[in-house]
Amino acid sequence: CVALLLVDQETMEDHVAHGTYAKPGGYQLFMSAQQEMILRYNQTPGKGLKAEQVLHEVLKSQETMAQAIRATDHALTQREKEVEEERVRADALAREVKVKQEMQMQAQQMLEAQETAHSAHICKLEQKMAEDRRKLQEEQNMVLARKLQEQERLLREGFGKEAARLGAEVNSLQNQITQQKRRKRSCVLS
Repeated sequence: CVALLLVDQETMEDHVAHGTYAKPGGYQLFMSAQQEMILRYNQTPGKGLKAEQVLHEVLKSQETMAQAIRATDHALTQREKEVEEERVRADALAREVKVKQEMQMQAQQMLEAQETAHSAHICKLEQKMAEDRRKLQEEQNMVLARKLQEQERLLREGFGKEAARLGAEVNSLQNQITQQKRRKRSCVLS
């Protein structure tokens, strides 16, 4: 019977040497193997008078190994827990960074869209102002042409005073046209 215990003990020591119990949950595996050894030993017939004493001595000899396995199991379990916590923190940080990058990208896209819309609006305003200036120039030129025709007609028909008054209006209108051309050039330069 002692031989049976020694074989089981040797098997358990081989497992220890190969690192079978050197992992999280290893202590529980060791204790299960020890319980199986005790069960097999107790179920073996014809053990003799000192069977309990022999079993007690074998279990006592395994106490140091059991404590070492328990300490290793605890340390490895703690380390595994720390690694998992660190992984969770790293994942959370990565998600947070990703969310911030996406928000920054969206803000950049919105800013670019606003800038594009603003530029388009400014361009349309400039086109409208240019068109308004062109129309005003055309209207002033038509009014000037009519007044010149009217002045010429009045001069032909002998209405000198009327022609002089119209000449003053023509000069005033020509000054306005010249001033607008100057303003247009200064707007283009600035």
